[in-house]
Amino acid sequence: MKKSPVIMVGLAALTYIICIWQRISPPVVALDVLTELGLEPDQMSLIFALTFFGYGLAQPVAGYCVDRFGPRRCLLFSALVMGLGSICFSYSESFLTACLSRTIMGTASGLALLPGLRLCMNWLPPERFNVAISFIFSASALGNFLVGRPLAQVTGAFGWRFPYFWVGVLTLGLMVVLWFVVADKPEGADDGDQSQTPSISFIETARVILSDRRFWMIGGMYIGTDILYLTFTSLWSGPYLIEVHGLSTVSVGNILSVAAISFLIGPPLIALWADRWGSYLKVLLFMTVFNLLTVSFIMWGPADLSLWQLYVLCFLAPLGGQAAGLIMTLSRDTFPHSVSTSGMGFLNFMPIMGGASFQQLIGYIMTRTEMSMPEAAAQSRYAVAYFPAWLWTILAIILCLMLLRMYARPKESNGCGHAAADD
Repeated sequence: MKKSPVIMVGLAALTYIICIWQRISPPVVALDVLTELGLEPDQMSLIFALTFFGYGLAQPVAGYCVDRFGPRRCLLFSALVMGLGSICFSYSESFLTACLSRTIMGTASGLALLPGLRLCMNWLPPERFNVAISFIFSASALGNFLVGRPLAQVTGAFGWRFPYFWVGVLTLGLMVVLWFVVADKPEGADDGDQSQTPSISFIETARVILSDRRFWMIGGMYIGTDILYLTFTSLWSGPYLIEVHGLSTVSVGNILSVAAISFLIGPPLIALWADRWGSYLKVLLFMTVFNLLTVSFIMWGPADLSLWQLYVLCFLAPLGGQAAGLIMTLSRDTFPHSVSTSGMGFLNFMPIMGGASFQQLIGYIMTRTEMSMPEAAAQSRYAVAYFPAWLWTILAIILCLMLLRMYARPKESNGCGHAAADD
């Protein structure tokens, strides 16, 4: 029976939804885990931080593994280990076992995205790649939704172990489906020069990618496009709305729910917009400028916004983070096909670790500002704390302009397809 590209992309998106659920579910269950396992707050923080760092550190290796072993094997491995890790976490009785299982889950979830992107490359024509992967990224909205009220209600009724056990079982069931349905490429497809098995080692692959100045330029821009999503939407938006605008916790929860809606509809629309313009980098330039304006508004905007204006702010704030599909497409068109997924993996490492670093930096500056300026208005403290992020958004604009000029030169495009048309 002929296999369908739609089914391939759909299964890849479902695997990514589970990855998102595993990665961002901790806030809902954290206090229950702390109480039941008798942990200190710093121990609980370490347990869940290991998931995040495991995910980030897995990205470069994940890209190489997809190029080396093919997307099917990597997707199977990710589903298998995520499922077993989730079940093991549901049986955790100590700090050590919880740390081990969450590390396993984070590392395995780090292998969930890139196989799906490679399947899109192998099964779809190049002109459909950008839109196809945008649907995988938009699937993260469903993962965000499931860790909200649904997870809270299930945890309240059955305890925190129950959802992790059954999501683990579901993931193992998905692995069985992947085994029978997913194929690396269409039957009879000619690899030509597009073999999924690179002849060079991981170290050599890393050297090829990291020695290309375009990698560092795209990576620096990538941090700039994601910086608001990773620092504001994912962490500091709640404190900002409460401290600067005086909202209640309930109101904050309602406002932040629009971010999930934004992620559901944003990536496909941005992908279609880029295809309409015929330039990924011009859309990315718009995103970097938009981020600069939004960070500036957060730092120096009025502190008496109406409720509907705050809804609009939180809906638009993660807009730059929804352009990840454009970055991945640009990566595909930048590096040789045999290591293109490795390039995506190395690039995906940049905003993850950059976002984690900026989260810590903003928190550090906020703490020091509160100590040195106890009488300062809340928005003044946020203006000081977000100043490094503001500077990085300016850097991202400069990098994007440099990339636009670089890809406009035929000798620099290196056959980069869509990207080379950015003149």
